Amino acid sequence: MESEIRQSILKTVLYSDIFDYPTTAAQIWKYLISSRKIEREDFDKVLKNIKGPIKEQEGWYFLSGRENLIKKRLRRRKESQRKIAQAYKTASILSIIPTVLLIGVSGGTSMHNADKNDDIDFFIIARENTIWQTRFFSVLALTLLRRYRKRSLRIVADKICLNMLVDESGLTFPEDRQDLYTAHEIVQMKPIFNKHKTYEKFILANKWVENFLPNSIMINDKGFSSRAEVERMKSKQQQVATAYLLFAVEFLVKEIQLWYIKRHVTLETVSNEMLAFHPSDYKIKVMQAYEARLKKYEQKI
Repeated sequence: MESEIRQSILKTVLYSDIFDYPTTAAQIWKYLISSRKIEREDFDKVLKNIKGPIKEQEGWYFLSGRENLIKKRLRRRKESQRKIAQAYKTASILSIIPTVLLIGVSGGTSMHNADKNDDIDFFIIARENTIWQTRFFSVLALTLLRRYRKRSLRIVADKICLNMLVDESGLTFPEDRQDLYTAHEIVQMKPIFNKHKTYEKFILANKWVENFLPNSIMINDKGFSSRAEVERMKSKQQQVATAYLLFAVEFLVKEIQLWYIKRHVTLETVSNEMLAFHPSDYKIKVMQAYEARLKKYEQKI
């Protein structure tokens, strides 16, 4: 048991090290890479007596020789707090768009690990069958605010990157995305606008995350109404009229955006359930770095 916990702690610190990210005991616990849930009391006991390549200083845990990252971490935390404050202001405007159900900050900013020149990643969940118009009006609003990160933009500090949009009808990530990297991205995401408990529904729809990070999900489904019950409370006539209008708008803005996206397509994920835009395949780089660290420390694991 103790050996298993020690291995999980080391794997977790190795993953954090990819991002130059000294971590706290609470964060190691929350993001513990393990195949099963481990009792907090057992975890604390092992962490307290941890040895080998993991070092502790002033409550921060990191790999031996990486003490210099603490100052960097503190600087990034202060910078991220400023960015999150800006994100809230921007989200308050985007939330006016009626099809927006959730806005979350993702990436380095959500983990308080952003540099001054970094952009701010937004994760958005859209009302069912409105993902394309949600993106269209979000891009339009951000462009008018001069906050939108365009593809060709070189100076991206504090710009908003619409990193991913998900339709509420497809909250569960597909099997080919159910991996350690995506699990981290899901539980690290910080909701800053949440309508109709969409965040809670999203987390519950992705409980597969527990296969990689068993301590990360702290939401249960007690007290949730089923979607059918909620829909029955709405006027059927209102639903039909709204559906026709949204369908017409959705078709139009989808065709416009697809025409533009196809001219610049690289590694985008484009569907009616998910729009994911990546300047480069960051997941591959992260997982390669993680595998390299596992190999380097395999005798310790």
